[in-house]
Amino acid sequence: MVQLYCFNINSDVANKKYQNHMNLISDEKRARIMRYHFEEDKKRSLYGDIIIRTLASEILGIDNSQIVFKIKEYGKPYLEGFPRFHYNISHSGSWIIAGIGREELGVDIEAVASANEELARRFFSEKEYEDMMSKNKNDRRGYFYDLWTLKESYIKCIGNGLYTSLNSFGFELENDEAILFPVNKQYHFKRYDSIPGYKVAVCAKEEIEDKIKNISLK
Repeated sequence: MVQLYCFNINSDVANKKYQNHMNLISDEKRARIMRYHFEEDKKRSLYGDIIIRTLASEILGIDNSQIVFKIKEYGKPYLEGFPRFHYNISHSGSWIIAGIGREELGVDIEAVASANEELARRFFSEKEYEDMMSKNKNDRRGYFYDLWTLKESYIKCIGNGLYTSLNSFGFELENDEAILFPVNKQYHFKRYDSIPGYKVAVCAKEEIEDKIKNISLK
């Protein structure tokens, strides 16, 4: 079953342990992080790495020194040597979401702003766009981000990057259930509103936990 974890990059732990955590990552990753101009971008990159290192160590019973990240053909990262350990990370604003499972998965988090009708027109299927525009203005914003996060989570799960167009498939939200069209029953979807001001969606090839847990980093 997919387990979900969240972490706030502006938490006391992130501020107080920043330098300690920088010492736990690879030299290559540290160099990439230091090239970021903004501190929040540095924190997002660092703590995405640290969260997966922490969970891999706990779940697999391995030392941090044994953790080596690699990149697949289309840019999706994976943990070398552990084919049944799958993960995915997303970040927006102050929050990072991480999903861990035994099969492929994708997660997405977005800070809720206004409903972007131009983006919807370009990247939603015709049916998705019509469904969104049929909502009243108060409901349209939430619906936009429900669909956007679902679409991003699916793209990240299948791991093809930009080779799959966002408007080549669509979702219909029925009785709070996300239905993918064309229908493909090998994927599970779940949406979350538990972080105020944010929308979260997960796509996986296995069942998904109902709750997002706050991860404790040392």
